[in-house]
Amino acid sequence: LASRIEALRDDLDAAWEKVHHADHHGLAVVAWVEPASLALREACDDLEHLISDDLWPLPKYREMLFLY
Repeated sequence: LASRIEALRDDLDAAWEKVHHADHHGLAVVAWVEPASLALREACDDLEHLISDDLWPLPKYREMLFLY
């Protein structure tokens, strides 16, 4: 899972690089960055579910949304 997250982070970086060279930045963000970002978030969510709460020092995404 960690390797998958690393690869998806690289994909997100590559998507942002493509945006910098695009003619229409807004459309490029929707076309390339949004899907890459969602894929990375999904992998990070999977990791959050695998790690015990007492070993995860940061608030989890669901905690930030619903508890804070």
